[in-house]
Amino acid sequence: MRRIAVVLLVTTLVACQKDEFSSAPSVSAPKGEESAVPLQDGNTNMPANHPPTGSNPLVQNAAPVQFGSPAEFGKNGPLRWVAPESWTASQPASSMRLAEYVVPPAEGSQAGELSIFYFGAAGGGGVEANVTRWIGQFSGVDGAAPISNQTQETVNGMKVHRVDASGTFNPGMSGNGVPRENHRMLGAIVESSAGLYFFKLVAPADTIAARQAEFETFVKSFSPGA
Repeated sequence: MRRIAVVLLVTTLVACQKDEFSSAPSVSAPKGEESAVPLQDGNTNMPANHPPTGSNPLVQNAAPVQFGSPAEFGKNGPLRWVAPESWTASQPASSMRLAEYVVPPAEGSQAGELSIFYFGAAGGGGVEANVTRWIGQFSGVDGAAPISNQTQETVNGMKVHRVDASGTFNPGMSGNGVPRENHRMLGAIVESSAGLYFFKLVAPADTIAARQAEFETFVKSFSPGA
């Protein structure tokens, strides 16, 4: 009888342990992107210091401007642009990017990546928040502040905010968390009639130096569209 009682007690305990989690929801881990690449600032897993998105169109509503293929980049929508012939338009690595270009490397260096974002008329988190975040992704020698510069200009009637930062690039989880020394970023935020457009070029410093004139020409090509 004692053995039977012990068996019944053990069975009851096991049953209680199963019931404790029986109502827990079943969760499946999302599949990773097959084409994940470095410098993927537009990953849907936002970094901790990303500007608050609130209820704006950042995630809930897809960008109203979409391109059918990389060949259409900059040719329609509220903002138009012309990329240098040496740049290669490529399918965006993340659904949050509007467009993407591979910028040729300096001799003996690595290529750069220009990512373009547009989140609707009220989306994106504002100019200052993004400039602060972009500069914050860089650090100087021994933890010192990075070298950075901010300017503002008018291009074809539109206000364009420029940012230039260099040092060690810390992409966070969007770039596998691997710091990249001696990197530089050229950024431009355009105040179009339909909201902010964000342009961010990140590359080794020597590649940026070799392609800076092309980036300047690229910015000068910005023009209002329909």
